[in-house]
Amino acid sequence: MGKKLTITQIKKELSKRPNEELVDIICKLCKSSKEAASLVNLILGNDGILDEALAEAKKKVRTQFFTKRGFGALNLSKAKSDITAFKKICDNPAKVLDLQLYYVECGIEFTNMLGDINESFYNSMAGMYETVVKSLIKTGDVKLMKEFMPRLQQAVDDTGGIGWGFHDDLCYTISEMDEWVGEPEDWR
Repeated sequence: MGKKLTITQIKKELSKRPNEELVDIICKLCKSSKEAASLVNLILGNDGILDEALAEAKKKVRTQFFTKRGFGALNLSKAKSDITAFKKICDNPAKVLDLQLYYVECGIEFTNMLGDINESFYNSMAGMYETVVKSLIKTGDVKLMKEFMPRLQQAVDDTGGIGWGFHDDLCYTISEMDEWVGEPEDWR
């Protein structure tokens, strides 16, 4: 059995091939893998596929918290790996941030329905919330920040009675955006 080629070796081999052969290889990949077909569509600029991929990723994340019949497995690492998989195929930062914030929103809904969870759960939620806020700040895109502010503030509001310092963590984190977006009347 032969050894698998590295990405560098694949690039080298593909650069030697004529365009017609490359097209054939890409078509075979798309036929053999739904994920490959989605990725090719995304690369070629099919925004509808990106929206479908985001909806599918949200469904996967939500399943880790809730199933059709009650609560999910609460497998946070699986939910995070679904986010990572989406991030690998998506070059639209707003859609990635949307999914990351959705993870936090699902976690908040879960704990508000079920009651107190544990410290590592809240650390995971607060960490993802912080990732979203810091990523928004890093963009420097005030319009994008203002689009996310209602959801970010709603997350803070929905954690009012939750322990483990979770609410305080979110309050502190969102305050980092004050200088960018101002007071609520400026972004609502």
